[in-house]
Amino acid sequence: MLTPTRDTSSPKPSPATIGYTVGDDGEVCLQGRPVALAPKERGALCLLLSEWPRTVHKDRFANQVWRGRGMSDESLARCIAQLRRALLPDRGLRITAVYGTGYRLQVSPQALPDEPASGASHGRLLHAAMATPQHVEVLTHARQLMQRRNGDSLARAQNLLRELVEQAPAYPAARLALAECVGALVSCGLYADRNRIEEALGHLEVVRKSVPHLPGLLAETAHLLDGVWRFDEAAAFHALAHAQSPLDAATYYYRGWHLLATDQPEMAVEALEKAVQLHPFSAYMAVLLARALINAGAHERALERASKTLTAMPDDR
Repeated sequence: MLTPTRDTSSPKPSPATIGYTVGDDGEVCLQGRPVALAPKERGALCLLLSEWPRTVHKDRFANQVWRGRGMSDESLARCIAQLRRALLPDRGLRITAVYGTGYRLQVSPQALPDEPASGASHGRLLHAAMATPQHVEVLTHARQLMQRRNGDSLARAQNLLRELVEQAPAYPAARLALAECVGALVSCGLYADRNRIEEALGHLEVVRKSVPHLPGLLAETAHLLDGVWRFDEAAAFHALAHAQSPLDAATYYYRGWHLLATDQPEMAVEALEKAVQLHPFSAYMAVLLARALINAGAHERALERASKTLTAMPDDR
């Protein structure tokens, strides 16, 4: 196995060096994981990344993102504002306005680590890149399918990820993604095969031994434990996931699911409101929040939340 070495020539920081990539289909990924964004924000970020380090003129946004459908300066500014909130500021990626022209991306030099990564930190930073380009492409496509959150797309994603794990058993991101796919089926009420869930937990155990701090590992483990009714064990993992990733929307989403499953709807509402706050463009998180509000007896708030989600994300019906 090739061992990555540090480039002592101090490469110029770029979106790619901090993990941002754009697929042929326009999907934006961070460290190999799709960045969940609304269609306009996703299109704008894709354009900014593709044109980096050049300034993107307003006309380019109008033609390629709005596709000639009446973009105004106000709607573009609102889109960029939403995108700024969605990006991870601690990774050094910024969107700056060029007065009277458009917008461009800037990458801070501090985005590059000063020392070579090692151990678990090395795994966190490079796990998505430690595979062939073909394997990374399969992983990215499977995650795109998972975002659709329906039985057909999840089944297709699961088949792709099973093949990927067989082809690249030392690729931890593939095992985690397969477990996430099974977890998504559990969340959507489409999956009840205990053996498959236990198998997915086995994949996570393999990952935990090699990359114990892989982002999403603890939260996904907790969710799958909930899926086989091992609620006490799940609660412990939810607590660990929150301690490790207190600003991760998925951590709160899975905790909300756990609290609903254990008949604690008021606390579930609190967790899911935080999830939606951190990830405002996720339809499935917003839907689960509406469900929690119903279980908590807040029917008017549930209807308001459902209506707001339908208005904001009409393409996710």
